[in-house]
Amino acid sequence: MYACEVEEIAKRCDIDLLHAHFAYPAGFTAAIVKKRLGRPLVVTVHGYDVLVDERRRYGIRLKRDFERAVKSALDAADRVIVNSTYLYETASSLTSDEKLILIPQGVDLRRFKPRRDEKLRRELGLQDKLVIFTLKEHNRISGIEYLILAFKKLVNGGIRDTVLLIGGSGPLTPLYEKLVHKLGIASLVKFTGKLPRSLVPRYMNIIDVYVQPSLLEGFGLALTEAMACAKPVIASRVGGLIDQVVDGYNGLLVEPARPEALADALCYVLENPSERSRMGLNARRIVEEMFDLSVRVRRLVELYREVLGDCY
Repeated sequence: MYACEVEEIAKRCDIDLLHAHFAYPAGFTAAIVKKRLGRPLVVTVHGYDVLVDERRRYGIRLKRDFERAVKSALDAADRVIVNSTYLYETASSLTSDEKLILIPQGVDLRRFKPRRDEKLRRELGLQDKLVIFTLKEHNRISGIEYLILAFKKLVNGGIRDTVLLIGGSGPLTPLYEKLVHKLGIASLVKFTGKLPRSLVPRYMNIIDVYVQPSLLEGFGLALTEAMACAKPVIASRVGGLIDQVVDGYNGLLVEPARPEALADALCYVLENPSERSRMGLNARRIVEEMFDLSVRVRRLVELYREVLGDCY
């Protein structure tokens, strides 16, 4: 049914090329439409569609017959776009290297840029506070529980006037809320819930350090948005995050699921304002050089022209 609807839209709009995000279900569906209409197909993989963590039961390929569906979508594609070196290595085990192309995610540098927002700080009661922020779907690979445990260690160590701001929502939100109450730090932790995209640049500009404690990650878009706002970042040494964080330059990398290491990294950044400033400026520089959305758009247009030239 879904493929029939996509086929009807493609015919009605007389499209020249199909571009699907995620190998399944969109890529699998687009592969069917490609076969029926003879249109070229580009598939962008993001993470859940190709990455697998058996211990945490993460990844669609763990479900019965879905491995075959993912591979068939990638094999049908004329080009497969990946956002990080890690995703490139993963996708190369599923389809031909020749069709893979690395085009990093991009950030709109006009929307995400350094600016002061004292109004939002006041609204959230964060005046004169150091703010630690994370923005992730609350799921089994987000690693937010380890950030909460690390923050508890900071509190036990005597850190003052510091707040942990947890953005996003998901199936594990109730668990995180129970954990902060159990640890006795509920008054120092704020849950924002799911943030409208229009508010994300404002939030990124009221924080002092952004943390991505992921256990598995194809590419950290929110982390890149924080970098664009000249914020230092701390991230797990996993997946695509290694492409984004140069340890000691624009932030710090720590081993995943290690609250002690995360607490040490946070303590260093929070207690050294000159380092926060240096890393933040470097973070903005990296985004301008590597993750500019306008560059991504230009490369996508070039890829479309190349694919259309190959197919017609």
